[in-house]
Amino acid sequence: MKREKWQYFENANSEEFERIETITGLTGFLYGGDSVGGIMNYIPKRPTSKAQHSVTLGNAGGKSGYYTHIDLGGPLTEDGKLGYRLNVVSQDNDTHIEHQSIERQMINLALDYKPTDNLLLQATVSDSKYRMDGMPMSWNLSSGVKRPSAKTIDANKLWGEKWTFNDRETRRYSTNLLWNINDNINFRAAYMNETLTRKGVQSSGRISSDGTYSKYTDNSEWLQDRDGYGVNAFFDFDFDTVGVEHQLTLGMQKGESKTSGNRYGYSSAANVTVTGLSFNNPTYHSEPMKDSITSTFKNEQYLKSTNYIIGDSISFSPEWDLLVGANYVEFEYKDDNYKKSKLTPSASLVYKPIENLTLYTTYMEALEMGGIAGDTYGGYAVINANEMMEPVKSDQIEVGAKLTLGNTLLTATYFEIDKAFEFYDNDDITKPKYVQDGRQVHKGFEVTATGKITDNLTALGGFTILDAKVKENKNNPALEGKRPSNVADNFVKLYLEYTPFDTIDFAVNGGANYTGSFYGNNLNTDKIDSYTLVNLGARYTTNATTYPLTFRLNVNNAFDKEYWVSSNYLGDRRTIHASVQMKF
Repeated sequence: MKREKWQYFENANSEEFERIETITGLTGFLYGGDSVGGIMNYIPKRPTSKAQHSVTLGNAGGKSGYYTHIDLGGPLTEDGKLGYRLNVVSQDNDTHIEHQSIERQMINLALDYKPTDNLLLQATVSDSKYRMDGMPMSWNLSSGVKRPSAKTIDANKLWGEKWTFNDRETRRYSTNLLWNINDNINFRAAYMNETLTRKGVQSSGRISSDGTYSKYTDNSEWLQDRDGYGVNAFFDFDFDTVGVEHQLTLGMQKGESKTSGNRYGYSSAANVTVTGLSFNNPTYHSEPMKDSITSTFKNEQYLKSTNYIIGDSISFSPEWDLLVGANYVEFEYKDDNYKKSKLTPSASLVYKPIENLTLYTTYMEALEMGGIAGDTYGGYAVINANEMMEPVKSDQIEVGAKLTLGNTLLTATYFEIDKAFEFYDNDDITKPKYVQDGRQVHKGFEVTATGKITDNLTALGGFTILDAKVKENKNNPALEGKRPSNVADNFVKLYLEYTPFDTIDFAVNGGANYTGSFYGNNLNTDKIDSYTLVNLGARYTTNATTYPLTFRLNVNNAFDKEYWVSSNYLGDRRTIHASVQMKF
């Protein structure tokens, strides 16, 4: 389901999903604009053919408090035509950060109905609430200041105010129809509606040259209601033409998102500004009066997109395949003065010289909707807040190989992505402006390996070497040739899971993730160190009880690495997650 920019970026619960897929390459064009480089595909949990029940009690890495997750599913009728899946979550606990807590509730009900063997109807209703008290601080640097080591700022302490918070409530409804018309034609359609209500207060800090910091917190309790929907319909055809096999997809997708809310006066009586603070310990202040509402806005961030899509997977022989597609995209923002449309083609040539080796080359285009200027940046009001940048064409080329050896899949890929360069111009640090100027090119080489090395050892690993540069910038040529901010130069990841016993359901796992150095600004004067995180875990299932119990223990950032995860935020220190699950 295509989702519009800013509509669905902070309201997903992991308990709602069976798995998450990363889709790269040509497949992305089927999902509309903004798909160059790849997309994330969230696969929701669906009803099970047999009764499946579980209850999980655990600690999500906090100092105190627990969460409970109930997952129930199975048929509702004797003939199995109607099934259900119910997931309920309740969480209320402190986190590993002092004076910070999270409260969360979720209920998700999915129904599947199969009136005939070739027709499936699906419906899902989801309602969730989330609140974090004690928001982490967003850090910025004063002009010319060298970034301090992450060890200077204890990430286990709350540096923002205790009375800051993030509160959001999400309601989602969706339906799906899957119709196998005959052996050669399928029809599928879906609709989703989602409403997100969010409010909160956050602190921002600015690090000074004398080794102190300033903190700014405005008690303007921003309130936003985001309402959006998505709808799609596709026909899939299988047919042959003169010995050439086709898998043709033809359809459309449409999405809309709009935001309403309140504006505040940002009065001096409603904010706390303090300077000269020490990094030895956080300094807290009492909550000032809440700022008054000066006006309301409705449908201010109105986004709408329509995509008409055709794609064909053509098989000429067992060795040669050609994937071709085209996407006609129409974008709208706010009013009739912002409209743009374009036909973007995509193609991929696939060659299999032997059964277990695939070679391919791909070219993709996409019309990407421009970014939207935020309200604040670096603790200061953005002078063109809520301005939408023009849609721009992006393109990607990719050349790769996939090799299957036994139970292991090996991949190697070279890619090059050319897209718009959008950033905050803060030459005057007190008057940041969001701009779209020039292009950025990301060239990279990636190798992955996934599979079972032995019957008892599973591995997932790989590395990426990335060369990202600003290709051109008319207003500020000094940025040309620089690496975009917060883009690392390389990555290495390795995950292993080992089951040492054949008769005991016990497994240990470990992972190491290396992120290369990156810059905190576009002029590349603020270099941020690379870091490596190590995660360890274990799982054990016992059948000695009436119902099987599975115990899990995971230690994230096992060696308590202190690091900057981005230019504005510190990474999480060591956390320990534990749970026990009963299936019945």
